[in-house]
Amino acid sequence: STQSTWGINMCKTISFTDHHKQAQLEAIRMDKIEPEVSKIKIILEKYIDPSPVVFAHMDLLSGNIMMDDGNIMLIDFEYSEYNYRGFDIGNHFNEWAGFECEWKYYPTVEQQNAFLQSYLKTTNSPTSPEILEKLRIEADMYALVSNLFWGTWGVLQSKYSAIDFDYLNYANSRFSRYYEVLNKTVDEAKHIKQIS
Repeated sequence: STQSTWGINMCKTISFTDHHKQAQLEAIRMDKIEPEVSKIKIILEKYIDPSPVVFAHMDLLSGNIMMDDGNIMLIDFEYSEYNYRGFDIGNHFNEWAGFECEWKYYPTVEQQNAFLQSYLKTTNSPTSPEILEKLRIEADMYALVSNLFWGTWGVLQSKYSAIDFDYLNYANSRFSRYYEVLNKTVDEAKHIKQIS
């Protein structure tokens, strides 16, 4: 999309006088990230049924989920927008890893299915095993997109944010996760497409 290209093009203009930060930035290789955006778009169109557009929170990390007397309340809607359902759910699953990107905390298939079953029930949608599996794969595929999005965001923040946080390390963690799970996730999507 134009927005993702704009963000990547902005990242390509960034440089640092700090040699360590510049080395971190160069190691990320934004020139290699740009083709991945086009590639993942083609993969989504080929293997995933169109994800409905919903009002998406876009930043549903644990700190933005409050619980009081058994009631759940979401806060911090600054990134909210209309977006694909798969992106919002996949992004939420990525957020299980926290700011430290500890991917061992990415939800298991069982945890994903429990979340998705609750999600579908609140929308009065059917919850058959086949529907859950397709939605789980949709979310995992869009989790890849989420990693590209927030990785690009991290590079931009490394230059422009006044917050003391290692945004380049964060960006590198998000991009590394994308590459780490790309083939496995796409293979699962291909398999689901073949049997459905």
